[in-house]
Amino acid sequence: MTRLRSDALIVTPNAIQAFPLPDLRPRDALGWIRKDLTATNLHDRGKKNKAYRDFLTWLWRTCVKPVLNHIGYSAQSSTSSLLRVWWTKTGLASSFLFYAANNGSVHSTEHSAFTPRGSRHSNSRERSRIDRP
Repeated sequence: MTRLRSDALIVTPNAIQAFPLPDLRPRDALGWIRKDLTATNLHDRGKKNKAYRDFLTWLWRTCVKPVLNHIGYSAQSSTSSLLRVWWTKTGLASSFLFYAANNGSVHSTEHSAFTPRGSRHSNSRERSRIDRP
C-alpha cells in the first residue's frame, strides 16, 4: 500500500499476479490506525466496537471482497470445494485483521481466513495434498 498504488499479490500454482486495489489508500488506512480501536476502557467500549465493525466493513469492501471476487470465491455450503486463501500482511496493513473482515451484516456468510506465518502456509499445502483422494 503506497501513495502510488495498492495491490494484492495473488499466487497460484501457475502464476503470480498483482491485482490492483484502487480503493485501499494509505490515507484511509492511517485514519483507521490512528483511531486506536483496540485500546478501550469501559467508557468508550461501545463506541469503539461500532467503529471497529465499520473498520472491518471498510477492509472487506476495499480489499478482501475484491480479491475473493477476482479469484472466483463464493460462499458455499460444502467445505470440500472451498478455495484456500492465505492473507500475508505488510507495511501499513500489517495490523489489519483480513480474516475478520466482513460486509457488516450480522447475517452474512461471507468471511475470510488468515494464517500469520509462512511456515503454516507450507504445512497447510502439504496437508492439502495428503487430504486429496
